[in-house]
Amino acid sequence: MKWMSGVRAMGVVLVLMPAVPAGVMAQKDCYEGVFCVFAERHERYVDIFVENRQPGEVTVRFAMTLENLRPEIALPYTATYPGEATTRVMRLWLEDETAGWSYRFDMDWIHGSLEARHDDAYVYALPYPPGHAFTVGQGYDGAFSHRGHFALDWIMPVGTPVLAAREGVVVEVRDTFREGGADEALRDRANRIKIRHDDGTIGAYVHLMRGGARVRVGQRVRRGQVIGLSGNTGYSTGPHLHFEVYKIEPNFRRRTFPVRFRVDGHPEGVYLAEGQAYRH
Repeated sequence: MKWMSGVRAMGVVLVLMPAVPAGVMAQKDCYEGVFCVFAERHERYVDIFVENRQPGEVTVRFAMTLENLRPEIALPYTATYPGEATTRVMRLWLEDETAGWSYRFDMDWIHGSLEARHDDAYVYALPYPPGHAFTVGQGYDGAFSHRGHFALDWIMPVGTPVLAAREGVVVEVRDTFREGGADEALRDRANRIKIRHDDGTIGAYVHLMRGGARVRVGQRVRRGQVIGLSGNTGYSTGPHLHFEVYKIEPNFRRRTFPVRFRVDGHPEGVYLAEGQAYRH
């Protein structure tokens, strides 16, 4: 099934009067424990920073309304910020150093990097235990909900162990949702796990069962490790596992990649076909 990309949007107003000493942090606003934005006042300018608290990159788009401030870069501005690091985003010059200043920013953000480059030579493992075979209910560019996307849906009973198809670092875990069904309101209510691969792409495992996660954010997982249990949450017409590998584009859409899987008799990897069942 198709699921939402997870773009978050918000607006913040910050005001700092000139009496505040230079070099002092004005305010820190944090979002879902993933990253924070803060400003530092200096004698003639204000610096804006992103403090990324999680292991994977986040891509953030800033649109700002400024009073008594002049940006050093063109707005709106979109960039990717590395994990577990604090990065200066931009400098805002004070036009009148004796007057107060303020800004408002409307911001969108999403897990992932604009700079990711998929390693097309990599052969993925099937994301379920050896000895099992599950049918691909919907394949790449599938007519039901995969049009224009390289995503796969395996028809799979609830509670089936889900394995990491590729090694990497866990950057998102959602496993609190209960409901599933063909209801548009459920599109962004699918339990999921996202793993950042070494090439910067993200592998998404979606529609997992409530409480089924077996990993935590920041954990490095190996290929073939159990990461969760399959389910039927979010926008779904039946129990299945949705899997895709993607990077973020400047318009905040996901660019998905066709990937090959190692299956019985084909160690070099094959592209999976809709309606076929595969085992390790």
